[in-house]
Amino acid sequence: MSVGSDRARLLTKACLCAAALGAVSLVSAPAKAEDEIAVDVEAAWADDPNDTNGLGVGLRVGHVWDIAILTITPEFGVSYHDFDGAADPTAWNVMAGGRFGVDLLLEPSVFAHAGLGHFDYALPGNDVSHTSLGYDVGAALDITMLPVIDFGVHASVAGIAGNDTIDPFSWVAVGGHIAFAFNE
Repeated sequence: MSVGSDRARLLTKACLCAAALGAVSLVSAPAKAEDEIAVDVEAAWADDPNDTNGLGVGLRVGHVWDIAILTITPEFGVSYHDFDGAADPTAWNVMAGGRFGVDLLLEPSVFAHAGLGHFDYALPGNDVSHTSLGYDVGAALDITMLPVIDFGVHASVAGIAGNDTIDPFSWVAVGGHIAFAFNE
């Protein structure tokens, strides 16, 4: 055997050992958790052509579980949206749900929440105030600037269910958020 082939085998074995140790460290990495509070600000567009656009704000509180490169965040949140248009609708939601993400340098995630929602609007001769199921579903992209602060952007579809006499009210939102982590 030549010296070159011995070095190649040794290098191959070293690479395989390093890969195996890396895989074991990912699988056996202890899960860590931290509390998080986040503020959302977004632009929103109602599905109803009579209601043009609006602005929304939200506050979320959750518990982030980091498991290897995955993050799972059960959370609770509130949001308020004010729309322009003939009816001048407003909507608020109080919801619970969660986020599922992949924690890399940039962290893509998906989220869904459901809970209590309320909207009201006023047209001449038709004032509506309705409380029902509120929901949102969306995706986000975060970056960690400091170990305790994440900045991100998100897009979602949200709404409040209707009933037999009242149509549902829904909107699409795009915005940004900042999240603060508190280690346990």
